[in-house]
Amino acid sequence: MPDFIIVKAGTLDGFAQFTPALEAYCDGRLPWIPALVGAQQFSRSNIGDDG
Repeated sequence: MPDFIIVKAGTLDGFAQFTPALEAYCDGRLPWIPALVGAQQFSRSNIGDDG
């Protein structure tokens, strides 16, 4: 995985210009929340260890 930064969406005034590249904690996703199209999925927070 290339260099990246983690930004919590709630800390931004606006985030329309950003596209999520990955999702963490996907094993705990609630059934009614869809996966982000095009984002890499990780079951836990150990980004880079699984996927």
